[in-house]
Amino acid sequence: MIRYEATFTYTDTDGMPVDGCRPFTYPTLVTDPRQLVELAAYVIGLLVSNRDLTITSVRQTGTVIPAEVI
Repeated sequence: MIRYEATFTYTDTDGMPVDGCRPFTYPTLVTDPRQLVELAAYVIGLLVSNRDLTITSVRQTGTVIPAEVI
């Protein structure tokens, strides 16, 4: 699993802008920047219900090794 971190903005239910940063993991390395932004938007969109969600950056932060492999 590859670990990523995305920063984003969205509009809350009161119409106020919110900035956030959220880690997430994905089973494979994603090298296409557009695909990485789409993936982050999908994962984070599930959490914030896609309220005017804008992904501002995504970066790879590490690799997660499953315990059964160690």
